[in-house]
Amino acid sequence: MSILGYALLAPSIAFAQLPLYLYIPKYYHVVFGLNLGTIGIILLIVRSIDALKDPFLGIGVDKLLQAKFTYRQIVIFSLIPFVISYYYLFHPPQSIAIVVSLAIPLFSLHFFDSLLIIAYLVLGAVVTVQYLERTRITAYREGIKVIGIILAALLPAVFIQAEDDSKQLVESFTVATYILTLLVGI
Repeated sequence: MSILGYALLAPSIAFAQLPLYLYIPKYYHVVFGLNLGTIGIILLIVRSIDALKDPFLGIGVDKLLQAKFTYRQIVIFSLIPFVISYYYLFHPPQSIAIVVSLAIPLFSLHFFDSLLIIAYLVLGAVVTVQYLERTRITAYREGIKVIGIILAALLPAVFIQAEDDSKQLVESFTVATYILTLLVGI
């Protein structure tokens, strides 16, 4: 496994994570008119569950490894629902109540993000037992991750001229979904 090949996934993950913390409240408030208090409650519940589930996901990854799955397979498996969850977070079906349309993809995205991160970070650690090589792998991963953070932070600024224009928000995150899919594909 090449270090650069391994590190190229980091921008995708960072690109998807940033909107979870910065843009979701504004997006659901402006685009769907959802009350900020309701959004806050949903975020609190989902993040609380997220904090509690991580040890169980770690145990699940261990069990998958015992069943002869590899870290790479777990990462690849996690990427598909990760991208689908991201898409539905910003493009919820109109036939479902908006509260549910926020909660389910948000939970799903957090779930597969955690599964992805657990397998991805451990994959970087088990590639070698040499301390300096592990340091290089981590430095590449974290250094290139900055690209995803910058892209995710700049994207709304590039596409949104009016802060409260719901059409521009939707267009911006439609483009973001395409970029995430492209990054994951790379």
